[in-house]
Amino acid sequence: RSFFVSDLVDSVNIITDDNDILTITGSGSMESPPFGLVRLSTNISANNIPLVSGINADIAVPLFDSAGKTDVSYGEIATGVLKTMFSDMAPEVTLIELSIEEFRFPNGDTFSVSYQGESGWQEHSLASLKIGSMDSGVIVDSLHLSVRIFSSLPDKVPVGNLSLGITEPICFRVFQGHLRERTVWLDEESTFIDIDYPFVIEDAIRLQEASLKIYITNELGFHCTFHGSFLAENSRTGEKLSMPILDENDNPYTINPGTMTGPSFTELIFEDNISQLMQIMPDKISLQDAYFTLCCGTEEEVGSVRETDMISLRYQADAPFIFELTESTVAPDKPMELKLTDEQRDLIRTYANDAHLGLMIKNKIPLGFTANLYFGDTDTIDHEDSSTYLIHKSLTLRSNKWVDENPGHPDLTQDGYQLFNLSLSRAEMELFSDANLHLLWTFNFNNSGIITVTASPADYIHIKSMMRLNVRIKEDMWDDF
Repeated sequence: RSFFVSDLVDSVNIITDDNDILTITGSGSMESPPFGLVRLSTNISANNIPLVSGINADIAVPLFDSAGKTDVSYGEIATGVLKTMFSDMAPEVTLIELSIEEFRFPNGDTFSVSYQGESGWQEHSLASLKIGSMDSGVIVDSLHLSVRIFSSLPDKVPVGNLSLGITEPICFRVFQGHLRERTVWLDEESTFIDIDYPFVIEDAIRLQEASLKIYITNELGFHCTFHGSFLAENSRTGEKLSMPILDENDNPYTINPGTMTGPSFTELIFEDNISQLMQIMPDKISLQDAYFTLCCGTEEEVGSVRETDMISLRYQADAPFIFELTESTVAPDKPMELKLTDEQRDLIRTYANDAHLGLMIKNKIPLGFTANLYFGDTDTIDHEDSSTYLIHKSLTLRSNKWVDENPGHPDLTQDGYQLFNLSLSRAEMELFSDANLHLLWTFNFNNSGIITVTASPADYIHIKSMMRLNVRIKEDMWDDF
């Protein structure tokens, strides 16, 4: 039977790279919630502005964020309210129009409200209005109000007073401008990188190379700095190792902004530090405390964001099978059950005297190892406790390099097969007549320096076996067959 290294490839956790090198891989992902509405917390309040007939009033009102965190250049308003009150109005006034130059309806017309005799405070929704000009880069730092008065009174006669205010936040679903001290957190429910090592080899090797790539998709139109750390955990040993995500100067990475037409894509590659993380042979790698800080725009540069924009990332760890072996025993969690038919067990019980298991093994991988076979009548075999097994056999398999360098060795055939002969005594054969027969394999690898394992069609182990059973076919006569 042939065992190909490529059989380990499952295209999920074990793959091959462009050079056929066997590689352990895993990936995870995280994303932020939608950015949501941008708030401009303003407190505009102007009371008792005198109105005079025949004179149109032009008034500039400062527009700024009371928290100092938001400057708007362009915005599409989701919520906001303008309050107006006309008081002490002369009865000769027939109409007053108040327009605000910076606010426009979706069709482009300037926003305006009118007075036609109403009393008390009136509320006017700013929802669906636009402010500023898209892509202008000019910060709107004041609102320009224009008041036109229509009355039958002579010019320059006082006709009343105007009070107005915007005291609730203006919230934008689309925003261009500056945002200061804004942090975008990624969801805590991240996807872990789970690594499932084949054949429980994590105790026997130390990976020499690894890389971790982060692919970031940024829909926000702001440069961001990326903060966080990777945590590697070995659940079997309890070891943990953390690595901050910093550039070669120990600074956070800066992520490029997206635009109104599409997101930006940034790829970060880590190698040296990740190799250190992989030294503990982690079975889980996660991204911890990950967030982005928006870089505040300058006078020359503004950013943009929509309420649905978000930041998402995917991270992938790749660890090629380039490793150094350690002096450890690799053993599966449980022994395997060997099932013999009733006829076979009866034959062994009645006639078997002894047996020889002949093996011819061709090893085409760069690993040599000692294999230990532990036979017992229960599934609780512990190779470190001799009371849990009844038979122990071992064989040493040389690496393909050793075979190539020793073509005339007596333990080799001409075509490179290694020869083994395992003998079983009459007492040992008794175990094989038991219905409960279990076998535990353990492996001790030979330390041959740095090993690279590939998974091409030429990388395999081929085993030929033959059982030679010495049985009694009649009294005082033994034959081999």
